[in-house]
Amino acid sequence: MHPHDEEDFDDRIAVIGMAARFPSAPDLETYWANLLDGVDGLTTFTIEQLVEMGLDPDAVRQDNFVPRGSILAGHDTFDAERFGLTPREAAITDPQARVLLEASHTALEHAGYDPFAVP
Repeated sequence: MHPHDEEDFDDRIAVIGMAARFPSAPDLETYWANLLDGVDGLTTFTIEQLVEMGLDPDAVRQDNFVPRGSILAGHDTFDAERFGLTPREAAITDPQARVLLEASHTALEHAGYDPFAVP
């Protein structure tokens, strides 16, 4: 069957809304602009910063240690009330799950849907 035959349409989906957060890019528009402009989303840390973050001082001073990493801005902020969570529930929710909730909310808005009207 040819991929464009009418019978094949049942398997198709349409992307109608998107959202994403990346280091150095809080949204898709910034991400694409960063790609076009060659912006590096990684951060180079000083030894002091790495030690302050809890890394082993001896490890970060090794010649083969690469002091670069990514920081997701806003990973520590979350509007618990917006998602019907208590501050306690939000505090014990994995930060990745909180970011997923926020990104899902943004993707629905981007698609033109009221995020709170979608079951």
